[in-house]
Amino acid sequence: GYQLKVVDCLLTNLHQPKTTHMVLTGQFAGVDLLIKAYTSEHIQSCQFDMFGDCMLIIQDEGQG
Repeated sequence: GYQLKVVDCLLTNLHQPKTTHMVLTGQFAGVDLLIKAYTSEHIQSCQFDMFGDCMLIIQDEGQG
């Protein structure tokens, strides 16, 4: 059969609130981390959605 594999990082676009992409990202990164990232001053100058900026989320060894 197929052997499942687990990832420990995610490269994703910046997503609009209340979208399925945001929910998926929140499940991977944790809602608290996403809230912290999306409320930072840096995010104000970023572009969202398909042709916008992206972020790399790397999980800690103990996370997940």
